[in-house]
Amino acid sequence: MAVLLDYEKIPDAVRTVINKIDRAGYEAWLVGGCVRDLCLGLIPKDFDLATNARPEQIQNLFVRHFLTGARHGTVTVLWQGMSFEITTFRSESSYSDARRPDQVIFRNTIAEDLARRDFTINSLAWRPDCGLLDLYDGLSDLQQGVLRTVGDPQARFGEDLLRLLRAVRFAVNYNLAPVPALVQAAAEHARSLGQLSRERMIAEMITILCAPHVHQLKSFAGSGIMAETARLFFAVRTDDRLLCHNLSRLVQPDLPESLRLPLFYLCSVAPDLQVASLRHALGRIFVGSSGKAVQDLFMREARLPRRLARDAQAILYLYYLRLLIPPDRPLSVVSQCRLFRLLARHGGLKRNELHAPVEMTARLLKLSLGAVFSEPALSLEVCRAVPLTLEELALNGHQLQIAGLPSGPALGNILQRLLSRTIQEPRLNQPADLMAIALFWLSSTDQPRRARNETKLS
Repeated sequence: MAVLLDYEKIPDAVRTVINKIDRAGYEAWLVGGCVRDLCLGLIPKDFDLATNARPEQIQNLFVRHFLTGARHGTVTVLWQGMSFEITTFRSESSYSDARRPDQVIFRNTIAEDLARRDFTINSLAWRPDCGLLDLYDGLSDLQQGVLRTVGDPQARFGEDLLRLLRAVRFAVNYNLAPVPALVQAAAEHARSLGQLSRERMIAEMITILCAPHVHQLKSFAGSGIMAETARLFFAVRTDDRLLCHNLSRLVQPDLPESLRLPLFYLCSVAPDLQVASLRHALGRIFVGSSGKAVQDLFMREARLPRRLARDAQAILYLYYLRLLIPPDRPLSVVSQCRLFRLLARHGGLKRNELHAPVEMTARLLKLSLGAVFSEPALSLEVCRAVPLTLEELALNGHQLQIAGLPSGPALGNILQRLLSRTIQEPRLNQPADLMAIALFWLSSTDQPRRARNETKLS
């Protein structure tokens, strides 16, 4: 609920910057998101100002500054321990790339500057002597929980396609219901989202997928925004209404960053969120593919940073392995150890690198399939005495070669089989015991076959 602008939350440094610009014969206003947040009783993360002073005039006024966006008239000023983006009043011409204006025209009044803003809630301005300037009823929209564009939504979205995702972000973060005209206009532009850079889209989606009022996603159901984003990120086609419904039901405000895209992926590739559908969808990407299939997909299509793509790969692979075990069958210690061993081998992970994906996968299972699995939890703690990687075996390949075992794939096969044996019987993880088993295999007429049961989990 919007309140009268809380002047106490405006730092003294903001007032002194405005006063300094005023004393030089210009005019400056607080604008945009900081004014919106102040009206909501929130503490803004940053403070942006708009002014009729030109960039070079702002540079002459402040010693510590740097030009942030020369084309758009933005100067960043460092003042009293704070950073301010100060932008000259402007209007904008057509947007041929549906993202940036072809031409920026400097203007002389705050009214001309506010007319170019995207949404009414972001068209608010404030200065000490005038108070709140609200030309488009942005305060009323905040109070009523409504999201509207400044002017024609068709024109606003046509100018900048990123506003489609910004509309969703504002709705789910501030609990705003989009007016029908906005949703209709969004639906007509959603198919053009591919013109945006994936990096900008990812930044918006990472915020959307942990929003406190994600139920507002249902207000955009049928607009195609979420389905088109999924198509661009994951190369899949999905039902927009069902996708919005599932996300609105499953997304949580405290959802870790590493789980946001995996959850979005699962809701996109298997909209019914049934075990069989999820298993089939994940099997298509993991069975017979490279060890980094998901990581490569997320980096190639979604342009996800390598760290998040690697995390998504590990989480979704372990999730898939768990789906291979019937949901009504509790996991034994041996079964869990086999799962973690496969994860470690698949991702080339050490034991200390398993904790995060195991914890995140357990949470994802509970979130998406908690009502189906009798025991979805996974825990590395139950495997603390069990070797899960070749590094933890008490015997290595060099020692086996000294004992006469041949090098090459056969040696790797024996090591993997020894690891599998110690998962079943951890007490055997002693150099003498492992060597005796390996030599027995070597001398046996029944030569050890290629490590089997590699995907047998229970």
